[in-house]
Amino acid sequence: MEEKTRGEKLPRLPASGIGSYGVEGCLFIHVEQIDEDQCGPADIREAVDDAVNLAMLDQQRADGFASEQTFLFGFSQGCLMTLEVGLRYPYKFAGLIGISGYAHEPDKLVAEQSPVAAEQSFLITHGTADPLLPLAQTKTQMEQLQ
Repeated sequence: MEEKTRGEKLPRLPASGIGSYGVEGCLFIHVEQIDEDQCGPADIREAVDDAVNLAMLDQQRADGFASEQTFLFGFSQGCLMTLEVGLRYPYKFAGLIGISGYAHEPDKLVAEQSPVAAEQSFLITHGTADPLLPLAQTKTQMEQLQ
């Protein structure tokens, strides 16, 4: 596989889509939208499926960007996406980095993880005073994923 070098154009994920509630929007789901029943688990699953089923990561590999040299990084919901995609993708990444996020349905994520998920390296950080995503909740979820 020919490796790409710094400065070469990286693929981009489309910035919008239609959620399961039929509402057009960006690939971001606010916690309040879930609480107010404006979106649900299907929207989160669609966002993950878009990342995986669009074969973005496979295309990146085919274009010479080795997943073993690629870090997935996300903040907040991006952390959720990093975990969802990184643990299901069938190839190992250089690492998965999440900041102030959470895992959606961690038991299901563990059950659906790829065979290489146990080999993934993680760095998950979280503030102690986050009013939206309490540290205790995220800590418990990360322990489930170990």
